Amino acid sequence: MSRPHDDQHHEPGGGGGAGGEQKRASEAEQLAGWYRMAGVGIEFVVAIALFAGIGYALDRWRGTGPWGVLIGLGVGFAVGLRAMIRMAMKSFK
Repeated sequence: MSRPHDDQHHEPGGGGGAGGEQKRASEAEQLAGWYRMAGVGIEFVVAIALFAGIGYALDRWRGTGPWGVLIGLGVGFAVGLRAMIRMAMKSFK
């Protein structure tokens, strides 16, 4: 006589078998997607800060007032936005 628990194997969080492996693979893909999006967000912020910093340095060197910073912010925004659009186009293929 066999006990009901002998022929059942339970893994925590996955249910065991191929279904559990597929679930973990799906979760890993989703996590990888979040990391990619976080990277794009960081790239966006860094591009804005970098070009604004370059504009600030040019303003201090040339004495041009806020124009270098403003142009740097605009260029940084455009570069960051381009990176976001490229990532979006790649993810929708």
